[in-house]
Amino acid sequence: MACSAHWAAGQVMPDSDAWSRISDPGRRLRTGLSDLYRFYRDAEPMLQPFAVRGSRRKRLRAVLGHAVSFWTWRSLCLDQSLTDREAVQAMTALALATAGHDTTGTDG
Repeated sequence: MACSAHWAAGQVMPDSDAWSRISDPGRRLRTGLSDLYRFYRDAEPMLQPFAVRGSRRKRLRAVLGHAVSFWTWRSLCLDQSLTDREAVQAMTALALATAGHDTTGTDG
């Protein structure tokens, strides 16, 4: 956990607040995807251990697709009144559990 926290502290995270201030939908999407893909490229060595194989892979892809959906955010945050942070925590826990990782924070 300490290693992951140290690594995360040095990363330039995607800035969705900046994207939301762009009025043109096409430009907003291009900017958001560029920012996200830049992060993925920079973070790939650290994110790779999250990769799973076998029967869990299909379920994990479905969970991750669900987690990044606008409609999931809308359901969790608007319909169910979670904060963005609570929704992120819930989707992260779901993805980690699906991948077979310890979600209690004790797996290092």
